[in-house]
Amino acid sequence: MQRPKNETGQSSGTVKPPPKSKPSKPADPLEAAQKALLIQQIEELIQEQKKLIEEQKELRSQIDSNFLEIQSAKKDNEIQPAIKPYRRSKKANILAQEPDLFGGFTIPEYKVMCSMKLKTSQLKEVTSSYDASQYCRSLYEEGTITYKEFFYILFLNRSNKINGFMKVSEGGITGTVADPRIIIQAALMAGASSLILCHNHPSGSLKPSQQDNELTQKVKGAAKYFDIKILDHIIVTDEDYFSFSKEGLL
Repeated sequence: MQRPKNETGQSSGTVKPPPKSKPSKPADPLEAAQKALLIQQIEELIQEQKKLIEEQKELRSQIDSNFLEIQSAKKDNEIQPAIKPYRRSKKANILAQEPDLFGGFTIPEYKVMCSMKLKTSQLKEVTSSYDASQYCRSLYEEGTITYKEFFYILFLNRSNKINGFMKVSEGGITGTVADPRIIIQAALMAGASSLILCHNHPSGSLKPSQQDNELTQKVKGAAKYFDIKILDHIIVTDEDYFSFSKEGLL
């Protein structure tokens, strides 16, 4: 038996109620605050990024403008480079005019200059190993003799007067490396007739090491070819000194 249809054309009968919606959870104020803070931080980062991009554009524009001004000034005023290659001989002129021979580079000329601020009468004379140790000790700043090793050389003229000094190397607690080539090079540039080598032992030991002996002999042999004498090699501590010359090791 068919059920009678209502006006809408649907079968009449018991109408099912719509499903009940689940009650929504109340919003967590802490979570909402965190989201708002995160969104604010993201917006700030975006603004900073835009600001950086604008600054980069302005800087690039300024660089391009300066470059064009420099190029225009060079063209108008024919500015010459400040550094020019030295041209002594005919061969040097050819090399300077043909830089492609060396991959686009010219050959620089080295000049050695010596400036004496003291008169000869004001220079200190070395008459003994004790004098040498005192002058060597004066090169160290307070507290550095017991801190780490330093290697110095004193330049002397033919009258055994000190023209100057140079720090060759600075090492650690247990040693320092002194290159004989640097020592000889410095002696030649200083026009020294003789040298006094000097370094310290932070440990307080006055006994020279095997490396000390080998270096002394190596420098002495190299200096001999240039008629430069090694007068002494001084080892200083905070209380005493050791002299290679005094002990007959030279």
